[in-house]
Amino acid sequence: MCGILGIYDANPETGFRDQCHVLLRRIRYRGPDDEGTFFIEPGGTPWKGRGPCVFLGHRRLSIIDLSPLGRQPMSNEDGSLWIVFNGEIYNYLEIREDLLKKGHVFRSRSDTEVLLHGYESWGAEILGKLRGMFAFCLYDTRNRLFFLARDRMGQKPLVFSRGDDFFGFASELKSLYTYPRVRREISPRAIHFFLTYQYIPHRQTIFRNISKLPPASYALYNVSTGAFRQEKYWSPSFFMTEEAVSRTEKRRHVEELDVLLSESVRLRLRSDVPLGVFLSGGVDSSAMAYYAGRELGQPPETFSISFEEREFDESRYANLVAKALGTKHHSFTVKAEGLNLLPDLVWFYNEPFGDSSMIPTYTVSKVTAQHVKVVLSGDGGDEVFLGYNRYLLYTTMEKMYKILKILPVDTMRFFFGFLARHRVFGRYPGMLHNFFSRVGSQEILNYANYVTIIHDRLKAELYTPSFRETARPGKAMDLVDRLFDALRAQDVRQAFSRVDFQTYLPGDILTKVDIASMANSLECRSPFLDHRVVEFACRLSPGEKLYFFKGKRILKDVMKGKIPDEILKRHKMGFGVPISRWFREEKWARHLREILLDPAHLKRGYFRREAITRLIDEHVQGLFDRSAILWQLLVLELWHQTFLKDEPTPVTLP
Repeated sequence: MCGILGIYDANPETGFRDQCHVLLRRIRYRGPDDEGTFFIEPGGTPWKGRGPCVFLGHRRLSIIDLSPLGRQPMSNEDGSLWIVFNGEIYNYLEIREDLLKKGHVFRSRSDTEVLLHGYESWGAEILGKLRGMFAFCLYDTRNRLFFLARDRMGQKPLVFSRGDDFFGFASELKSLYTYPRVRREISPRAIHFFLTYQYIPHRQTIFRNISKLPPASYALYNVSTGAFRQEKYWSPSFFMTEEAVSRTEKRRHVEELDVLLSESVRLRLRSDVPLGVFLSGGVDSSAMAYYAGRELGQPPETFSISFEEREFDESRYANLVAKALGTKHHSFTVKAEGLNLLPDLVWFYNEPFGDSSMIPTYTVSKVTAQHVKVVLSGDGGDEVFLGYNRYLLYTTMEKMYKILKILPVDTMRFFFGFLARHRVFGRYPGMLHNFFSRVGSQEILNYANYVTIIHDRLKAELYTPSFRETARPGKAMDLVDRLFDALRAQDVRQAFSRVDFQTYLPGDILTKVDIASMANSLECRSPFLDHRVVEFACRLSPGEKLYFFKGKRILKDVMKGKIPDEILKRHKMGFGVPISRWFREEKWARHLREILLDPAHLKRGYFRREAITRLIDEHVQGLFDRSAILWQLLVLELWHQTFLKDEPTPVTLP
């Protein structure tokens, strides 16, 4: 688990070496154990300090083969191939055996060297043999070719930029965006997408001239010709028929999933350093703790977060599982002071990222890193086995659509709007008010309504005319609705998974976990995202995963008798943060006004002052819950203050 950086420049400036070292050291937290660099001419000869240069740099977090033999950049025997690699190949021992039979000779015990020799034998086809999370670049000195690749689900990040006689890539934007050959132009359209989804979807980044390599993709850049090509190498196949599945077949699937999860966890326990498990008290993380204990032969250490606000706190369930499994459990309480982490988090996340659960994710990673260096998580379980509440809500609403149209919609909307103005009733009246505002139109069956943060109607009030013109917003929700509508012919429940695999999972969940864990030099492994587990789940009939009001049906069947029944029967609870309550506290209400109504913020020309003032007033007075929108705006402004300078540094809150 590491941080990587690479640059080809046909005309590097004076001080190129020093520039590269500065850029690489910005992500030293991704690999605090070691640093490796080299500078060569495109053909492979040592660089003499002038003329075209290829630079590769690596920050190392030592997990497998802790010896100096595992250092990167790493080359093959004759120096014709060089690699920088971020991630883990869990089945590297099995691939290594195949390569030994082919006559390859290894100098280390690392999975990095397996990638090198695997590419020598199979070229791009090596990607189909890998089980792991990875982002890497191989430079072929003979053909003057960069080969970049990213894992199937998008667990490890990789961004790149190219121009005339220039190509650069990095684990994170902060290692690339200030390089002189990269044009530092903000994309208004990316801001529009961020405000819609709380993240910037692949392939875009906040900068026009930097792109994300999508999951399950590889790219080739030819130094000699400037030619660039990008290909997708994997996509899961989904269950396509509505034929009923017999009870015997369902029982067989339960047994098969048990074997697959056991194997996936076993592979992810390969480590030369201590290992633990994130435990929230949900089915997914509880399953990981159970399988880890079964494979290790002893209970693992487990780690969780609690909140003082009862409606957000899952610690009771985490403690219940820890006691049942006999784990050594660690817990930490997140309070409103956790908002003070925001400037640092904005810096770590590189581009505007608005999922507020990055606060507890960062915090639990920090606590965990004090005890272990590797941790298992239950990430991916909701997408793979259809566990999100919105899946249940959407399928229910689709069936009730005709009935709802005959209800007294105006009366219901007025009633719940009235209740929403009084905090004593909680957040649900506001949600129901928004829901009945859309009943009677086909809009309620647009999947994007269930995944967007700021809807287009509100953005029309918020945006200035000039920003609306430059962003050319259209309907940002079309991004997911087009994907969703194209897949609904199969089965609406299967379409959920496919859309989330392409958008929410890599753009939000995996980005959040990668940055939060690596900011604390902690490696996070997700057994549910093993591609064999994913392919198995995609082949299941939709009813085996989502049935009436029961999500993750087959996973719960697998876990019966393994974890407490109370965990299997409890309702889905997201990893939320009580920012709605925190933003009504005097300190943070003041911060919102000072930052969002500051003339420097308004001068950027994105938003109308009166619209921001109204949003803050409505929230602080308890009329509506505007916390999600205000959070997005706050993150966006702090990002501008952090990154619109030559050396990105966290800001200080007023």
